[in-house]
Amino acid sequence: MGNPRTIRASVSDDAVELFILSEISSWTAQDFMSAVKFYGNSKPYTLNIYSPGGDPFAAFAIHDYIKASGAKVTARIWGHAASAAAIIACSCERVEMGEMSYLMIHNAYGGDGSNSSENLLADLNEKQVSIFKKRSGKTAAAITKLMEAETWMDAKAAGARAFQETLTAWLAANPKDAGTTKITVETMMD
Repeated sequence: MGNPRTIRASVSDDAVELFILSEISSWTAQDFMSAVKFYGNSKPYTLNIYSPGGDPFAAFAIHDYIKASGAKVTARIWGHAASAAAIIACSCERVEMGEMSYLMIHNAYGGDGSNSSENLLADLNEKQVSIFKKRSGKTAAAITKLMEAETWMDAKAAGARAFQETLTAWLAANPKDAGTTKITVETMMD
């Protein structure tokens, strides 16, 4: 069953909406995989993300599962998708951000300072660079520089760096309609 806060789902006749509204953990990966397996890949997914990040291995598991499942997934960032949550968002076919939202990328950290820890961190960083490079079209050197600086990008900056495609503004004239009516404004990609 997992941590009840990891993944929530809302399903309609023509789409599946998933919600990651907490830290990324092994429970998040398990619940995400279970949801996609249960709902299948015949409907498009919207993955709503509000997360400070967490376990990079869980994020890589979700990345690999998205790619292997054939599901069409759009990430929609609300507030922030930082660290491991940014890995998940950038693994999706499309990334949308609320106008006040942030995407944060940085180098992996942790371990005990041993050679094996340092080698693992370097490997984790290479994997992140690969994902962010595919998402943005930037060079590995440019992505590495952004990661080393622990870069926070609001929706406009992420759009300018080609990390996301649209700014999304939700209208909720009636709380019952929240999440069903939207306006999507294309950002400038210089």
